[in-house]
This record gives sequence, C-alpha cells and structure tokens, in this order.
Amino acid sequence: MSDLPQSSLIQLSRGNGEVEQVPPLDLGARVRDLRKGRGWTLEQAARQAGMARSTLSKIENGQMSPTYDALKKLAGGLEISVPQLF
Repeated sequence: MSDLPQSSLIQLSRGNGEVEQVPPLDLGARVRDLRKGRGWTLEQAARQAGMARSTLSKIENGQMSPTYDALKKLAGGLEISVPQLF
C-alpha cells in the first residue's frame, strides 16, 4: 500500500486491471444532502431519526463521528439502509 497517496486509503481494482483511487466520504455532507433532498429541516430529520437536533447538527458539520447505533437511527429516519449512507 505504499503507492497509495496519504489522502486516500480506498482503492478500487477494476476487472481490466486498472486501479482507481476513491476520495474519502464526507459523511456529514452526505447526510445533509440526503436531508435537504427530502426538503427536511434539521429539526424534522432529527425527529424522524429519534435523535437530538444538536447531535444531527454536529454529525453534519463533522464535529462528531456517529456510532453504529446512531448510523442505524439516521438511516431509518432518512428511510434508507445504512450502506446507502455511504
């Protein structure tokens, strides 16, 4: 893995032998985009997910890394599966 850039640890290998670098996911931005795509306020999304508005805000702003349980709540509230968050 020494040939990988420091900024990305994710690498995809294609069937044709080509290797593609994958940029790291910004989970907070992804959650925000999903929420806004539904036309929900932070308060509405937090209520749907069963979490505090402040917690959701911190996740969206990258100030907090969610636990797996929080990810399950978020996914359920957004009506998607956990893998779809990523």
